[in-house]
Amino acid sequence: MVLTLQRNTRKFKVGIVRAEIPIKAVQTVKMLDGDVGYIRLSTFISQQANREMRDALSKLNPAKGIILDLRENPGGLLTNAIEISNMFLDHGNIVSTVDREGYKTAQTATSDNLICKKPLCILINKGSASASEITSGALKDNGRATLVGQRTFGKGLVQGINKLEDGSGVNITIARYLTPADTDINKKGIAPDQAVDLSEAELKAGKGCWWNDPDGPQVKRQPDDFKDKQLKAAFDFMKSKVNHSDSVAIGH
Repeated sequence: MVLTLQRNTRKFKVGIVRAEIPIKAVQTVKMLDGDVGYIRLSTFISQQANREMRDALSKLNPAKGIILDLRENPGGLLTNAIEISNMFLDHGNIVSTVDREGYKTAQTATSDNLICKKPLCILINKGSASASEITSGALKDNGRATLVGQRTFGKGLVQGINKLEDGSGVNITIARYLTPADTDINKKGIAPDQAVDLSEAELKAGKGCWWNDPDGPQVKRQPDDFKDKQLKAAFDFMKSKVNHSDSVAIGH
């Protein structure tokens, strides 16, 4: 198949081959310096998201603190949100779902699935929705993570896909969910602990999400260039937290 595309006034043809595209959940795993590890999780829809997160945390074993970037993550599977949240929690409620009859079911963390006890900072923005908000809400309400960035999208509904006879499907809302503090965030979102807003001028200057390079379409930036204003704020917060823990340990 050949597509004819137009960019500004220039037209050009691109040949494409239809194929299955594997969805990679963890886009970036990187040590920002010797102390702080960084993970960008772009989706919760992948069946491999949990394995990818475990692998990422394993690679960041030397880190003293972790930044989990959920900005522009539209969500995905509820089960992924629960399992990934449980990687950072050994107890407490993760999320509750309430069905149309008002029946409430809570999902709790178990110590068997805990793999990371290190200080945690989560980056969020208005593009963080659904499963991203479940994870952010669970870790915030349990006092496990500090949220940095902007208020999330506010999608507090759970959908189920019902298959039809012709092979298609229809997405139907089957429940709403509450954070561990019994907060309904639908159409409200989750507020960050440390707000870091971005002006239009800052976005044009390349201070937004590092992978959204305004000079695109090829991303030439890296997370550790620290032009990303929100990531820099999260890094500074985590660095001070790690340094404080070190000084307390030395003093003790």
